[in-house]
Amino acid sequence: MVASMVADFAATSSALSDFASREKVVIFGSARVAVDSPLYAATHRLSAGFSGLGFVVVTGGGPGVMTAGLEGAGAGNALGIAIQLPFESPARVHDVPVVMQQRFFTRKLALVRKTRAVVVLPGGFGTLDETFEVLTLLQTGKKSPCPVVLFDPTSSGFFDPFESMVGTASDHGFVSPEDVSLFRRLYSTEDVLEHVQSFWSNFKRLSYTDEVATVSLRTPFNPSRLDALGDSFPAFAPFSLDPSRHDLRFRFDRRNFGLLRRLIDVLNSTPQGSSQA
Repeated sequence: MVASMVADFAATSSALSDFASREKVVIFGSARVAVDSPLYAATHRLSAGFSGLGFVVVTGGGPGVMTAGLEGAGAGNALGIAIQLPFESPARVHDVPVVMQQRFFTRKLALVRKTRAVVVLPGGFGTLDETFEVLTLLQTGKKSPCPVVLFDPTSSGFFDPFESMVGTASDHGFVSPEDVSLFRRLYSTEDVLEHVQSFWSNFKRLSYTDEVATVSLRTPFNPSRLDALGDSFPAFAPFSLDPSRHDLRFRFDRRNFGLLRRLIDVLNSTPQGSSQA
């Protein structure tokens, strides 16, 4: 068992090393989507859009949505990480590498560990498992903040029960009300691309020291906004700046990552130099 795990890790590390300097987005979705399906076409357009922005598109390397994602991004901009299954063949897209994995958990780790965004299309058990895995990692801080999009290009309502279940879990106190901010449901390719770009427009990274979090920004933060930010997010107050004014520091016990996501959205949406929180 250990040998197979090591082999899996080595294979994905080697494949990902070719794209080490580039930002990656992972696309999840059903292997059972037909080539002539609107979901296939939408995935193809979306991954082409991501590759046009400079992203490497990573998928599960199987048929259906996974193949559409690799085809749309094309050679040099795509990577498949597939699982060995007796009833599923790996994607075969010209000059797009597909690395095989023996274990689901090593595959999931390789798919999401360093991705800058996660896009989920309708799918079955595997897709839903991957989605909840990512949300769990984000909710617990085991993965750095990144956008998660539930993409329903045909407006089918597929994700209605998903959102309803998360809402019910929140009503029962099983997840924080703010955790619904960890994902966004969108319906068009343009909105997905804009949402991912917006998330990384000002936010750069998150780091910790004891119970203090530091958010590094791309633009200087206006000191006059600190009090208003504290009023909007009292759980994180007080806020302070380091001398460079590109790092925002605040109190954080590493528990409410949903609220932290809301803070990141505010930092990305407030115009530079604005006095609004």
